[in-house]
Amino acid sequence: MAYILDSDVFIQASNMHYQFAFCPAFWAWIDQEHAAKKIFSIDKVLEEIKDGKYGDLTPWATARPSLFLKSTEIKTMDSLKRLAVWVKANYDEASYEKFFSGADFVLVGFAHAFNHILVTQETRGGRSKIKIPDACDALGVGCINTWDLLKVEKPKFILE
Repeated sequence: MAYILDSDVFIQASNMHYQFAFCPAFWAWIDQEHAAKKIFSIDKVLEEIKDGKYGDLTPWATARPSLFLKSTEIKTMDSLKRLAVWVKANYDEASYEKFFSGADFVLVGFAHAFNHILVTQETRGGRSKIKIPDACDALGVGCINTWDLLKVEKPKFILE
């Protein structure tokens, strides 16, 4: 079991609470936990980060290709099929087309296939928009936010 991080974890951290300029310890901790095989993301998340204008985040992420696992594993396909059936049974066409076109669909399927915990800043969304926590609930995937991850893992960001 590992933690699989959504793009919003990286984006919000770099834009808000853990900016590179004043909290490099957060980013060092991500590297440390990745080296320990506890934290990963997927290639689709890296694509989202590369497509945006996120300042220091894009070169940081690009320099860490091993952090972003290849998501087109055969094992993932069965999970994606299960997720697609749930989405089509519970949401309208516009909602599921948007969900299928982004990284979220693959992220949830990947976490399910490999029994990982998904870390996202999204909250449950109800019936109008497919949110990662709702999709995780449907497949029985553990889903937490960044704050919960930090509570569980207890990193220490010490002032120099």
